Amino acid sequence: MAAVFARWVAGVVVLLMMRPVWAQERPPKTLPTKSFTYKVTKQTDLVIFVHYPLGWREIHKRAAIVFFIGGG
Repeated sequence: MAAVFARWVAGVVVLLMMRPVWAQERPPKTLPTKSFTYKVTKQTDLVIFVHYPLGWREIHKRAAIVFFIGGG
């Protein structure tokens, strides 16, 4: 009886260890993204990348956050 229980416990442990693999089968949904050139300089064009929420349409009005990385 103890051997049957030990096999059952081992089976449950294996299934629990495999659960994260099952959870990763579906690829994550990516957000719609567009890029816009907001300034042209002698060195390069400055581009902003806009990430839209899923299901977004142009009639929707939402707040935005702008992050500037680098600069001087």
